[in-house]
Amino acid sequence: MVMKILNKVKNELPGLIDYIMFYNTGIVFQSSFSEKANVPVICANLNEVINTFRQSLVCYGVSSTDYQKIIFESTTHIIIILKLGEDSNIALFFDNTQVDEVNIRPIQKYLNKLEDLIDMDKSELEYN
Repeated sequence: MVMKILNKVKNELPGLIDYIMFYNTGIVFQSSFSEKANVPVICANLNEVINTFRQSLVCYGVSSTDYQKIIFESTTHIIIILKLGEDSNIALFFDNTQVDEVNIRPIQKYLNKLEDLIDMDKSELEYN
Protein backbone atom coordinates (compact mmCIF):
# COMPACT_ATOMS: atom_id res chain seq x y z
CA MET A 1 0.00 0.00 0.00
CA VAL A 2 2.77 2.45 0.93
CA MET A 3 4.72 1.69 -2.27
CA LYS A 4 1.58 2.24 -4.37
CA ILE A 5 1.03 5.66 -2.81
CA LEU A 6 4.69 6.60 -3.15
CA ASN A 7 4.67 5.62 -6.82
CA LYS A 8 1.69 7.97 -7.32
CA VAL A 9 3.65 10.73 -5.57
CA LYS A 10 6.63 10.08 -7.84
CA ASN A 11 4.40 10.27 -10.93
CA GLU A 12 2.85 13.57 -9.78
CA LEU A 13 6.15 15.29 -9.03
CA PRO A 14 8.51 15.65 -11.98
CA GLY A 15 12.17 15.49 -11.07
CA LEU A 16 11.63 13.45 -7.91
CA ILE A 17 14.66 11.18 -7.62
CA ASP A 18 14.36 9.56 -4.20
CA TYR A 19 12.45 9.73 -0.94
CA ILE A 20 12.89 8.60 2.62
CA MET A 21 10.15 8.22 5.22
CA PHE A 22 11.42 8.28 8.79
CA TYR A 23 10.46 8.74 12.40
CA ASN A 24 11.84 11.36 14.78
CA THR A 25 13.54 8.47 16.58
CA GLY A 26 15.74 7.82 13.54
CA ILE A 27 13.97 4.67 12.40
CA VAL A 28 13.61 4.54 8.60
CA PHE A 29 10.15 3.46 7.53
CA GLN A 30 10.64 3.39 3.76
CA SER A 31 13.31 4.56 1.32
CA SER A 32 13.92 4.50 -2.41
CA PHE A 33 17.68 5.01 -2.12
CA SER A 34 20.04 2.50 -3.68
CA GLU A 35 21.99 0.08 -1.53
CA LYS A 36 25.08 2.28 -2.00
CA ALA A 37 23.50 5.10 0.00
CA ASN A 38 23.98 5.14 3.75
CA VAL A 39 20.29 5.55 4.58
CA PRO A 40 20.63 5.51 8.39
CA VAL A 41 23.16 8.36 8.22
CA ILE A 42 20.98 10.31 5.79
CA CYS A 43 18.08 9.87 8.22
CA ALA A 44 20.21 10.96 11.18
CA ASN A 45 21.32 14.07 9.26
CA LEU A 46 17.74 14.94 8.35
CA ASN A 47 16.69 14.60 11.99
CA GLU A 48 19.62 16.82 12.96
CA VAL A 49 18.45 19.48 10.48
CA ILE A 50 14.95 19.39 11.96
CA ASN A 51 16.28 19.61 15.52
CA THR A 52 18.69 22.43 14.65
CA PHE A 53 15.90 24.52 13.16
CA ARG A 54 13.68 23.68 16.14
CA GLN A 55 16.42 24.77 18.59
CA SER A 56 17.00 27.95 16.57
CA LEU A 57 13.33 28.86 16.99
CA VAL A 58 13.55 28.23 20.74
CA CYS A 59 16.59 30.53 20.93
CA TYR A 60 14.64 33.09 18.93
CA GLY A 61 11.91 32.96 21.57
CA VAL A 62 9.24 31.07 19.70
CA SER A 63 7.27 28.74 21.95
CA SER A 64 5.87 26.46 19.24
CA THR A 65 8.57 24.56 17.38
CA ASP A 66 6.42 22.42 15.11
CA TYR A 67 7.32 22.64 11.45
CA GLN A 68 5.44 21.91 8.24
CA LYS A 69 8.31 21.80 5.75
CA ILE A 70 11.99 22.56 5.40
CA ILE A 71 13.46 23.27 1.97
CA PHE A 72 17.11 23.09 0.92
CA GLU A 73 17.95 24.08 -2.63
CA SER A 74 21.29 23.86 -4.43
CA THR A 75 22.07 24.23 -8.11
CA THR A 76 21.71 20.48 -8.64
CA HIS A 77 19.27 19.23 -5.98
CA ILE A 78 16.28 20.23 -3.90
CA ILE A 79 15.48 18.49 -0.62
CA ILE A 80 12.08 19.05 0.95
CA ILE A 81 11.43 17.63 4.41
CA LEU A 82 7.71 17.41 5.20
CA LYS A 83 6.10 16.63 8.52
CA LEU A 84 3.65 13.76 8.07
CA GLY A 85 2.42 12.89 11.54
CA GLU A 86 3.36 13.79 15.07
CA ASP A 87 6.54 11.70 14.94
CA SER A 88 6.90 10.99 11.22
CA ASN A 89 8.46 12.77 8.27
CA ILE A 90 9.17 12.35 4.58
CA ALA A 91 12.10 13.84 2.70
CA LEU A 92 11.80 14.26 -1.05
CA PHE A 93 14.97 14.56 -3.14
CA PHE A 94 14.61 16.33 -6.52
CA ASP A 95 16.90 16.86 -9.47
CA ASN A 96 16.95 20.66 -9.66
CA THR A 97 17.98 20.56 -13.32
CA GLN A 98 14.63 18.94 -14.20
CA VAL A 99 12.33 21.02 -11.99
CA ASP A 100 11.25 24.64 -12.40
CA GLU A 101 9.32 24.77 -9.13
CA VAL A 102 8.16 22.13 -6.67
CA ASN A 103 4.48 22.29 -5.74
CA ILE A 104 3.36 19.73 -3.17
CA ARG A 105 -0.34 20.69 -3.21
CA PRO A 106 -1.22 18.06 -5.87
CA ILE A 107 0.15 15.29 -3.65
CA GLN A 108 -1.35 16.45 -0.34
CA LYS A 109 -4.01 13.70 -0.40
CA TYR A 110 -1.25 11.09 -0.81
CA LEU A 111 0.73 12.61 2.05
CA ASN A 112 -2.35 12.34 4.26
CA LYS A 113 -2.69 8.65 3.39
CA LEU A 114 1.01 8.10 4.10
CA GLU A 115 0.61 9.82 7.47
CA ASP A 116 -2.14 7.38 8.42
CA LEU A 117 -0.08 4.38 7.30
CA ILE A 118 3.21 5.41 8.87
CA ASP A 119 1.58 6.28 12.19
CA MET A 120 -0.33 2.99 12.21
CA ASP A 121 2.81 0.99 11.44
CA LYS A 122 4.79 2.91 14.05
CA SER A 123 2.49 1.77 16.81
CA GLU A 124 2.69 -1.80 15.51
CA LEU A 125 6.49 -1.58 15.50
CA GLU A 126 6.53 -0.44 19.14
CA TYR A 127 4.46 -3.39 20.32
CA ASN A 128 6.41 -6.08 18.42
